[in-house]
Amino acid sequence: MRELVYSLILLCCCLSLSSCQKAFVGDEEKEETRNENGVKLQLCITKLGDADFEKSYQVLRSTDVTTLCNRVSVAVYQNGTRVKQINQTTSDQNFGKIQLTLPAGKYKLLVLAYSGSKSATMTDVEKVTFSGGMSDTFWYCKDIDLQADTSEDITMKRIVAMFRLSLTDAIPSNVKTLKFAYTGGSSTLNGVTGLGCVNSRQSEDFTITSDMVGKTHDFDIYTFPKPESQTLKITVTALDGNGNQIIQHLFEGVEIQCNMITKYTGAFFSGVGSGSNASYSGRLLTDDEWGQTDTTF
Repeated sequence: MRELVYSLILLCCCLSLSSCQKAFVGDEEKEETRNENGVKLQLCITKLGDADFEKSYQVLRSTDVTTLCNRVSVAVYQNGTRVKQINQTTSDQNFGKIQLTLPAGKYKLLVLAYSGSKSATMTDVEKVTFSGGMSDTFWYCKDIDLQADTSEDITMKRIVAMFRLSLTDAIPSNVKTLKFAYTGGSSTLNGVTGLGCVNSRQSEDFTITSDMVGKTHDFDIYTFPKPESQTLKITVTALDGNGNQIIQHLFEGVEIQCNMITKYTGAFFSGVGSGSNASYSGRLLTDDEWGQTDTTF
């Protein structure tokens, strides 16, 4: 009798475990491979609409996503709740091509292309965070009424502003880190509007490698512009191997705009040991035929 009871308990446990299923693909999981019943939605990122910042300031309106980003994340929401998320990296065979299976209904679709060490956290469509670091980021958001199998090519929009510090003097050998600390932008994205939505204190540290010493160099940082703020306050500090400050410069009122580069060019290290001031010229660049505004400081 006791053996029969034990057998029944074991059978109930097995049935309970077999009935568990995942509701959505989590933040750190790869694209789903299981078969599901429902309506199929196929997405293909055909181009990044405003790429790229570079290329001799010429417009490239059909840049492949794999050339600028190493991650793609797709999230689907219904009535404000995320019901599915799929993440891809460049190691995935069909990077930039996504297939989802959903019950028929109305949804909000959010697609992000970016680079980083981790996938974006997209639990809340109005507060998307990037713990893997800020990068060049592209966005697509749309309300869909999914009633039949659908295939759609999408063009994504750049939603970040870039600040570039372009050094005209050589990096000294005792500099081991260049630290950027800045406010005025946002590291959190409102996925519905494509704009920044919090007052962030952002930072970015660049390790100075041996091949950078004795040469000039460019350093790029990114932020999501906010509707109420179009300027950054940026502190750039050069540190030695023990974390001691060598020289520091403060840039205030730095104008930014979505899909534009604010470039500051100058001799950053010319004041080291002499007390003299470095001079900078700044310009605002956009990739719509790269119109620019030049400012001298």
